[in-house]
Amino acid sequence: MRDLETVTQELEEFIPHVRTLSDPSIKQLSIRDLVRFKHFKKQGISVRFGRFSKKENELLRKNMEAFLEETGISSAEKLLFTERFPEELAYLKRLKCEHLFGLKIGES
Repeated sequence: MRDLETVTQELEEFIPHVRTLSDPSIKQLSIRDLVRFKHFKKQGISVRFGRFSKKENELLRKNMEAFLEETGISSAEKLLFTERFPEELAYLKRLKCEHLFGLKIGES
């Protein structure tokens, strides 16, 4: 991995407040999101913050339903609030990791 200052500078283009984040958060952003942000830029799509549009909300619902079906997780509550289910916590976390929850939920 590149040094923290380099990835912070690259992320600053997409997330102006990135320097207010913790080092581990910046590292995670560089690993999981920086490539996607650069791809969006090439497509002319800007990274936005704030509320989702109705279209984005519908896409999230669709992606959630697909993820639940793919993994066999019985409810969105278990998926989004995993910590509320201590008896299934390890299992749910493993499924989310194996099936790349963060990436799948954000697919367009």
